Amino acid sequence: AAPEGEATGVAIDGAGRAHVLIGLDDGTVQLWSADPNTAELSPVAEGALPGVALAGGLVSTPLGFHLAAGTRDGRAIVVQCVPDQQTCVQAWTAPAASAGEAVVPLGASLIVAGQDATQGPTLWRVGQADTTAQALPADGQSGRARSVVVDGDGTVWAAGSIGDAAAVWRVDEDGPSAPLRLEQVLGFAVADVGRLALDAAGNVWLGIELAGEEPADPRQIAVARIGDALDGVCAPDAEVCDGRDQDCDLRLDEAAPGEASICGEGQVCSASACQPACAVGTACDATCRRLDVDPMHCGACAADCDSTWSRAACGGGRCAVLDCLAGFADANGHPDDGCECALAGDEVCNQRDDDCDGAVDEGFDLALDRANCGACRSACAADEVCAAGCSSGPCPAGEVRVDETCQAPARTLRVGGGEAYESIGAALADAQAGDRIEVLAGAYAEALEVTVPSLTIEAAEGAAVQVQSPDDRATLNVTADDVVVRGLAITAGDGAVVAVFLDGARGALVDSEVVGPTTGVPGQTAGVQVGGDGVVVAANTVS
Repeated sequence: AAPEGEATGVAIDGAGRAHVLIGLDDGTVQLWSADPNTAELSPVAEGALPGVALAGGLVSTPLGFHLAAGTRDGRAIVVQCVPDQQTCVQAWTAPAASAGEAVVPLGASLIVAGQDATQGPTLWRVGQADTTAQALPADGQSGRARSVVVDGDGTVWAAGSIGDAAAVWRVDEDGPSAPLRLEQVLGFAVADVGRLALDAAGNVWLGIELAGEEPADPRQIAVARIGDALDGVCAPDAEVCDGRDQDCDLRLDEAAPGEASICGEGQVCSASACQPACAVGTACDATCRRLDVDPMHCGACAADCDSTWSRAACGGGRCAVLDCLAGFADANGHPDDGCECALAGDEVCNQRDDDCDGAVDEGFDLALDRANCGACRSACAADEVCAAGCSSGPCPAGEVRVDETCQAPARTLRVGGGEAYESIGAALADAQAGDRIEVLAGAYAEALEVTVPSLTIEAAEGAAVQVQSPDDRATLNVTADDVVVRGLAITAGDGAVVAVFLDGARGALVDSEVVGPTTGVPGQTAGVQVGGDGVVVAANTVS
């Protein structure tokens, strides 16, 4: 069971899992997830945010992030939880005294609703580089924005209060509209405003608490459809199985909490009508299916084991590959993706697994193969040999051939510990192709730009080397080819979008630890970004 604490509303992700964010008394924020089959709750992410007061909403995004607004240290914030990383962090903070109430994604931005200490009801548009505050008209009275949604046309709708009245604002490219004030609905005074929601047709609905005559008066709660005016009101009643929403929760034919079906024992609601429940199996499209053995519904309705390149069977609710169709092979042995490897024939040097044996370019020695010298399809001329690169003849005494030119032999440039170079950047400025930069233990506040090809940058044996950009630039930006980075601990600087850029060809990042940006717009930040061809990223820890 989830611990006691301050909980937000429930959000449902694209896989049908329900999530709830809980703030504990010790300042810990935890995201709990419910199994879609058993409804059993378990914690999936947490973080320490002492003093945070969560608002009543939670949003699940297609990228797997979960967002909630709140207030901490007198300023509006956004809390971002990422189950894949098991972390919850403070992803955004308002620049002034304020309170956060709700958040919703809009493209690459976030829209945060709340109250500014000087402007009253406010929407903040949080972008990758900056934040813009937009005051909502309040007729000179105090107020706050408590809920926000974005419809299919990109129009932002906000709901909140002005004085003692509920209010709704419509915000488009021309700015916010005058507030639609809701003082009376169904003949009752509006006591409080709830949350905005969109139905399947794109209509905007708002939950409203009415001041009824009696505490049990069902008219105390209503759901109003909002346009440029109040378009209609839904007065809650008992839900029945008819394809309509009687209880005004924007869902159809759902059972009451704790009940298996709206139709009662032994029946299910399907196709807007009560029908007998399956004696054995599960109802999929009004048909009983055995999810443990049905290959068309294996483990879940419509979970088809067969693919366009394999035949499969279902056992125990899990798919198993029977055989692969012509031209395909099961290289990784995982039944969830079946015969995923397309056979292209014999192995060739092209950085792909052509014969589907799990190995790439096996049998090619890039150090000696004249047809693939140093890289696939890099052929030497007829009068050249391949010896760690094509060579057409001897270099003058005291020089070696690097990238088809003769130059001084490779050097080792040592950094830190009283050696010749006090910073990695100083060594890079003096380096030439073929050099090795050896970094002694220490913390280096640098943004490294690597423009010289064929370098090796690595920590000295057993040395703990930490590098972090002092500003929002990438900590490591490699634009040259054939650069190898090994054994460094690389951390993104404050405000950075990416910790490591690898834009040069045939480079490598190995045996390193990368800590990417911890704040920013979801989906716009990364630990390592690769742009060059033939880059190897292996045996690293990236978080």
